[in-house]
Amino acid sequence: MKAISLWQPWASLWLTDRKRHETRHYPTAHRGLLYVHAAKRPIRESDLSPRLRAICEDQFGGHFWKELPFGAVIGIVNIADCLPTEQVHTVPDDLACGDFSPGRYAWRRSFSPTHIGPWPYKGLQSMWDIRDLDQVANRVLKIL
Repeated sequence: MKAISLWQPWASLWLTDRKRHETRHYPTAHRGLLYVHAAKRPIRESDLSPRLRAICEDQFGGHFWKELPFGAVIGIVNIADCLPTEQVHTVPDDLACGDFSPGRYAWRRSFSPTHIGPWPYKGLQSMWDIRDLDQVANRVLKIL
């Protein structure tokens, strides 16, 4: 199955109703299930806009930065569509959670996402394949 690494807090936000789209500078032809991986390297907390910080505090609590998982697969989304950002009509929280500038693309997820893990896993850039997540889950859960 395919996966994508996102920096926190965007990885965790995509697994909530607050972030319905992942915005990228490139489109994707992928449709269907996609693992969400929280990158190991954090961004600077000071890089969050005041609006995004408020959304995170409301969604995850005041100490969200210390509690979000890093370097792990954390959920599954279903990619239903990919549109130029100029064609996307969405809600204010979603707009604050992405870069909807002209010339970018919005990857829209369909149904409610699924939280899993966090399963420690080394991520990669762009979209990549996970072939052994069941083995990782078994190690984490101590299932032989």
